[in-house]
Amino acid sequence: MTLAGSLPHLVLKEIFNEIEGLMSTDRYQILLSCALVNRHWCHEALPILWRRPLNCRREQYSKLIKVYLQFIESGYLNFLGLNLNIPTKVSFSSSSSFLPFLYPSYIKYIDFDIFFDAVQCWMTTDGDFERGKNRLNWMPQWFHRERPILHDTFFKVKRTLVQALLRSFLSSGARLKSISFSIHQNKDPNVEEFLWPFDESVRPLIANIRVLTVSGMFRKENIFAELSKICKNLQTMEIAIEGNTDASGTQSPKEYLNLGSLIQAQKGCLKSLNITLREKNRSFIELLLPSIWTNSSTLQNLRLCTADFRDVKRPLAELSSCYQLRSLEFSYCKGLTTESISPYVAPAVNPYLKRIRVLGEY
Repeated sequence: MTLAGSLPHLVLKEIFNEIEGLMSTDRYQILLSCALVNRHWCHEALPILWRRPLNCRREQYSKLIKVYLQFIESGYLNFLGLNLNIPTKVSFSSSSSFLPFLYPSYIKYIDFDIFFDAVQCWMTTDGDFERGKNRLNWMPQWFHRERPILHDTFFKVKRTLVQALLRSFLSSGARLKSISFSIHQNKDPNVEEFLWPFDESVRPLIANIRVLTVSGMFRKENIFAELSKICKNLQTMEIAIEGNTDASGTQSPKEYLNLGSLIQAQKGCLKSLNITLREKNRSFIELLLPSIWTNSSTLQNLRLCTADFRDVKRPLAELSSCYQLRSLEFSYCKGLTTESISPYVAPAVNPYLKRIRVLGEY
């Protein structure tokens, strides 16, 4: 037996994890080369190589989605009921009809912004996705304005593909560790419909995620409420919320109350919390503080950015209960200074606290 073949699988796994963590742009090519050494190395390298499949060049998105589509049940690709003459069949060449590994089962991290873009790349550039006899180079912007019904159909198909792919990930045994997404006014409003509320059949896919990264303006205020029902084991949350208004045009606190419910649902798990408030909602930090302190026994890193504490009475009184706190940062927050924070932190009650930063005032 060669040295390569005799290395224990735990040693190989550690080596391949280190390779993935390299800053080099060639790290995935190195992992691919490792997977080709022998069957033993392949078995350990492939799950690491495919757990972040969207960390590739954009020109490779179409090929990536094409691989995943081969694991979708044919029934999910039936677009009947859309009442328009759009593609009803996805065909693959015989050379790609057999895949020796269950690639969808390896995925652990999804940036949904990139995921949607990858699906759209496949729809608009791959010759296997047909519209009649033509490739689906879906119309310039002027055509979208003139043909809103067809434009809407495009997104219905896209949503169906996204849901089908998520179901295939779940059925293959995948369980995500991290998801991220952003929703902004300048993005297509259909993006939100891809995600929320989550399809009941794919909720287990995200039930055990450990890292959640969210940014944007949410027109549907049930996003955080839905997540609070699904995700109970988050260890890291990074949230950046832009201004939002209700039907009357006034600032709505509901989304922040729902975010508070999501934070509170992680009691006993949350270690790192990073919240950025924007626009006119900075005073809503008062709605979030009680939920933040429910995680005081586990919280290690807390960063609050552009929040307004001026009308909050004793906003940091509960810091003394955060005995595992290691890092504390307030960036461009109103109503806070280093002097106003110091009464609430002390080596006796925060023995691990090594870093306190107060940066500017917004």
